[in-house]
Amino acid sequence: MNDQIIFTDVQPIDIHFRILYSSLSQRLFKISHESTPSFDEHIKFVSNHPYRIWVIIEMNQKLLGNCYIHSDNSIGVNIDEEHSECLPEILQMICKMWKPLPPIPSVRNKNFFINIAATNDKLIAMMEKIDLKHIQNSYLLK
Repeated sequence: MNDQIIFTDVQPIDIHFRILYSSLSQRLFKISHESTPSFDEHIKFVSNHPYRIWVIIEMNQKLLGNCYIHSDNSIGVNIDEEHSECLPEILQMICKMWKPLPPIPSVRNKNFFINIAATNDKLIAMMEKIDLKHIQNSYLLK
């Protein structure tokens, strides 16, 4: 079987607004927000696109999810759970297609890194299985 993963740059167009909002609405684990924004808020966010790189991920014309890279070299990956087995290949492709920005001491690591919700045990286990190095735990001050 010739499974080919394809990355499509996110654009401020209706189909991308809808794909990304559906993904956001179905997300079980949240780091940056507690509740799902309205669709209008989402359209503004996507249109202002705060990421260095943001792509929709497909394989065999089926939507897998999306990912983004921040200017701090962090990667956010939002993959439908039924396609989570593709994550190692997706991460390899990201590292081949894009390079981390140069390090800045106390600001930016020289490598890409992934933030994972503390309750996402399945994704944490996957990162350990593919032998990624655990570098930090983060806590919110309230």
